[in-house]
Amino acid sequence: YGRLPWALLFQPSIQLAREGTPLPAFLAYLLSLPRVGRLVRESSLCQLLCNHNQSVLGTGDTLKFPKLAQTLETIAEQGADALYTGQVGLDLIQDIREAGDTLKFPKLAQTLETIAEQGVSRLQVGLDLIQDIREA
Repeated sequence: YGRLPWALLFQPSIQLAREGTPLPAFLAYLLSLPRVGRLVRESSLCQLLCNHNQSVLGTGDTLKFPKLAQTLETIAEQGADALYTGQVGLDLIQDIREAGDTLKFPKLAQTLETIAEQGVSRLQVGLDLIQDIREA
């Protein structure tokens, strides 16, 4: 009861990340603001929030997460060790270091567990806020 292989469990998320979802109207609005658009184009966020021609996504565009899909596929195939002790974890630590932090492998598992414990309630608050904004 309640047990699925990782590959099967992750499949819907992988598909959603790869195929994308319509850009939410509120995010499209924010991205249309000149200052926000400029900041996105000039940052690494452009990898996620820009089209191939470097124009910021807008109404009617699809928000895709190809690197997330690739990461989830790796974890689905290799299990949690890919994150905690494998290449996915190493890549995550490298990204964090490039952003100016000094997280190391021994602390990664502890940090991820803390996020897992606290993140669900914080994520729900954020989703509720977005829903409230969309309904307004």
